[in-house]
Amino acid sequence: MNKSLLILLLFLIAFLAATGIYLKMKTVQIEAPTVAHFPTVSGESLNGQKYTFPADFGSRNVLILFAYEEDQAEQLRSWVKGLDLLNSEIAWFETPVVSTPLKLGSFIIDRGMRNGIPDPRIRDRVVTLYTNQENFSKSLGIPFDPKGAYALVLKPSGHPIGYVSGEFDQEKAKTITEMLNHP
Repeated sequence: MNKSLLILLLFLIAFLAATGIYLKMKTVQIEAPTVAHFPTVSGESLNGQKYTFPADFGSRNVLILFAYEEDQAEQLRSWVKGLDLLNSEIAWFETPVVSTPLKLGSFIIDRGMRNGIPDPRIRDRVVTLYTNQENFSKSLGIPFDPKGAYALVLKPSGHPIGYVSGEFDQEKAKTITEMLNHP
């Protein structure tokens, strides 16, 4: 067999194996029962403070306001205003969850958010998370909806107590307040 034919044959076998056509192996994946939990993720506030969640949540229940698209930002801000978070004792973060590939443009994305949020106290609490959005939602036990906006209450360990979706209203606020006071 000549050398170029051998190289072509090896390349073809490698290609077919990589695409799963040549070697069909049956794999069995055994998964342990999963418990909803905030994934370990790192990010930086719009004012430059670095965080790793859930380690940096603190020692009490925390409110996480999160959404996947810029269009939901006003729904999240309705919670900041409605619960008067800037003047409250509630531990909270607003975490836009942005698709991992967009991390390459994080400087532009974060700068745009910084320019859109003039209050430095809010910028201190906005931590952009660049991660797989569907996996993020799945880890929390929340059905993935790219148009969703959520107010989520977590234990300091990162385990969810519960959540509501959409913008602030008094009924949802009562639910969130009860969850925040949950032991």
